[in-house]
Amino acid sequence: MKQSHQIYFRVAEGLAGCQQVEFELKNYLAGAMELAKKCIGGKMPFHTSAKDFEKCSLERLTNHFKNYSNDSELLSALKKFTDERNFLAHQALATLKDPEGNFDDSEIMNLHTRLDNVEPEAKRLANAIYSSAQTIWSQVWFDDLTEKE
Repeated sequence: MKQSHQIYFRVAEGLAGCQQVEFELKNYLAGAMELAKKCIGGKMPFHTSAKDFEKCSLERLTNHFKNYSNDSELLSALKKFTDERNFLAHQALATLKDPEGNFDDSEIMNLHTRLDNVEPEAKRLANAIYSSAQTIWSQVWFDDLTEKE
């Protein structure tokens, strides 16, 4: 396989990891909305749901996440990760060629190094968000949040 095709596949794999993080954030936010709805009960209208986050970018999801989580370390890592995701999605492939249109080996090596870091970070973040979401969903499914009289 040509080196150019190999790097394109690596970028695609890196972006797939980014999408997994987005998926987990959407699941977390859906749980947060369901828990809020359960806590509010019939006391006031509450129409926010998972549908409100379906088409959000990673950056927007992270901004919403900060409103429903106290995990400042995870939030900080998500903001840093979002910068890497944006680079992969919008700039990574464009940086690979020199002004004459030839592949720049040093840029390819730099990109491989960045991808080597993105892939495990995506897994780490997805797992951390998943674990946090399970705590929320367990309250939605199992906790009795009705007021005791």
